[in-house]
Amino acid sequence: MENPTTELFHRLIRRNRGKSVVKTPYLQEGNTEVNDPDEQRECFLKYFEDLAIPKDNGYDEKYLELCTIRHKLITEFCNSSDDPLEPFTEMEIQNGIKHLHTGKATDEFEICSEQLKASGDILLPKQPSKLAFKHQCKSAIQKTWTNILVAESVKKSTLKYINTKDLAVGKPHIIWKSLRSMVSEVKMGITKARMLTGTFMTQVIKHKYNIEHSDQICKLCTIYSEDLMHIILDCPALFSTRQIYYNRLKIEVINVIGESKWSELFGNKDAILLLILDCTNFSKYFSVDQQNAITKLSSVLCHQLYLMRLKLLEKTAKVPNKQCGSDTCK
Repeated sequence: MENPTTELFHRLIRRNRGKSVVKTPYLQEGNTEVNDPDEQRECFLKYFEDLAIPKDNGYDEKYLELCTIRHKLITEFCNSSDDPLEPFTEMEIQNGIKHLHTGKATDEFEICSEQLKASGDILLPKQPSKLAFKHQCKSAIQKTWTNILVAESVKKSTLKYINTKDLAVGKPHIIWKSLRSMVSEVKMGITKARMLTGTFMTQVIKHKYNIEHSDQICKLCTIYSEDLMHIILDCPALFSTRQIYYNRLKIEVINVIGESKWSELFGNKDAILLLILDCTNFSKYFSVDQQNAITKLSSVLCHQLYLMRLKLLEKTAKVPNKQCGSDTCK
């Protein structure tokens, strides 16, 4: 055969096995013309078998012979068996997937063994389409990582304000749903997200990890320990900024639930801080649109407090011998 290829092989097989009346007239093997479709397939079989055998001198011929004998015996056994071959059960397929090796290359459909292992119970008796299978794998992977995320977040003290019931991999947090894709609003979201996830650098965190040999005392008021509660609700240096944006948030919430419910739910600072950082903790009292509105107002509050704090810290840095509490915090 001259220039045999895989594409040509499958094209001939489909043509000879299909319902079309067009047949391959012949294949020329050496000086012989092969007309029979079965013999044509045998020609390709011999060619690809020969192509798969390395031609270097170090090839183990005995091992090849043993493999050939084993394959021949299995083929003869299957052909001579009267018992019908039973298809693999779903349980057997799932068991086989569990024992797949990880860290390997993907297959021709760009699916790796990790995706198959994460598929869980979504395998169907009938093979789904490529797109459906990818969607199922993606959903299973997201579900697996969501369970891990929720389990770990419960143990993290830095994530005590986040609503773990609303956490999901592949699902954006309400902080980002409530804001537009403008630079100013993205910056607000970043500030709020840092506070919510415990990565906002306060004096308490600096002292805890011995950063710059800092103490816990707020550099603005020089009276109390500076944590998130202090910055958002207590620091007297940030009082004027807090009053403007906190009152807007409070009015928005009271318009929805009423003053009596406000007093009942948010009669202590811990509940108010929880509302500001993640209002989805109180989702049963607010609709989705109301949650978005509250989240945006609280994001504005957090970011404006952050900007004012930054501005005051820059002033105190320029006047190191003068305490901020003496003038600024009055």
